[in-house]
Amino acid sequence: MIIYTGKFQPFHNGHLSMIEKLVDLFPYEQICVAVIKKTELKNGDAFDKVVDAEWKKKKFLFDSEETCELINSVLQNKFPEKFSNGLIFSCERVRPSASTWQSIIDMFGDNRVWAFTLNDEYDEWEEQKCAFYQSMGDKTIRVPIHKNINGSDLRKFIENKNISALKNLVPEETLKFLIQKFNMPEFN
Repeated sequence: MIIYTGKFQPFHNGHLSMIEKLVDLFPYEQICVAVIKKTELKNGDAFDKVVDAEWKKKKFLFDSEETCELINSVLQNKFPEKFSNGLIFSCERVRPSASTWQSIIDMFGDNRVWAFTLNDEYDEWEEQKCAFYQSMGDKTIRVPIHKNINGSDLRKFIENKNISALKNLVPEETLKFLIQKFNMPEFN
């Protein structure tokens, strides 16, 4: 199973592009888009402290259940055959940590490969995540992307209800969801 994991706040065209690349690279593998639940861990290890610091920089607009529903809607429309056959799906999962690792094994089984982006520029956060998963004995792959969408910018566009800026950066399902959730004016 190929697992692409993140918070997806919000799910945007960069995420969709990564999934499309995974489908092309692994046409016969099951692909899971795993949405991390926002949880705080007490007495965490060094990686947990790094995650806490990274998460403090970012704003959570949706809970993991809403995010999964949205992503599954996108996946069902974009990959109808794979979705209906269970070859591509989204689910919630616990935050990665040595203390939560057994639940990750229980959820995803033994044959896990975690997919991470490989940006044009060095990305310390992606490197740290890969190193953690590898330290837990799992395989990781890096998928080259050209990063042209910034989640922080998207969250600002949402705050400002800037539909015209969002229109070309998120899938149609995400745009409809944002309009409804944040009572944004419809864009024609």
